[in-house]
Amino acid sequence: MTVSANVSSILQQIAALNADELAELRAQLENQAANGSKVALQSQLQSDLQDEAAFKWINEHGNEYPGQWLALDGDRLLAHGSDLAEVTAAARAAGVRFPLLHLVEPTREHPYIRS
Repeated sequence: MTVSANVSSILQQIAALNADELAELRAQLENQAANGSKVALQSQLQSDLQDEAAFKWINEHGNEYPGQWLALDGDRLLAHGSDLAEVTAAARAAGVRFPLLHLVEPTREHPYIRS
């Protein structure tokens, strides 16, 4: 399956979104689908069991990847690294169209400041 230049551009833009922007995009797409839009959401966008497995994996192993992006499909780590676009591309190359992407925040020496 060949991806058009427009779709490829959109996918790159989506990969650059932060968590809040991704949530907003998802809500907009769901709203369009609910209102009879031609935009069809695929069931692959969210699978609760897969997400739960991914969150469990992140809680158990995420600290092994400080400062890195993780791409997961359920409890399977597809790719990791500091560049979101590269991690996303590697996950898609592994055959997963909509991987769960998560940034592991590095541990901070002083996470709180009082002034």
